[in-house]
Amino acid sequence: MLAVERVADAGAGQARREMLGTAGAFVGGGTALQLGWDGAAPDLTLVDVSALPAAQGVSVHGDRLRIGAANRLEPLSHHPAVRT
Repeated sequence: MLAVERVADAGAGQARREMLGTAGAFVGGGTALQLGWDGAAPDLTLVDVSALPAAQGVSVHGDRLRIGAANRLEPLSHHPAVRT
């Protein structure tokens, strides 16, 4: 059975994910995760980080691009830093 749990902060999310082990996964929106499922959803607990500030936005750090897990794909595809 698929379950979704929201967390209040990043520390709580990390602790919950570690407790779940391979039966858990972080999710911001879930589109990319769902693309990997062949048919029915797996027995998995999704740790929803979409409400966390760190899961939002795009930033450039030297030669690295940081993309928050909760960014929507369509606006992300038009972001100048992503397009570059």
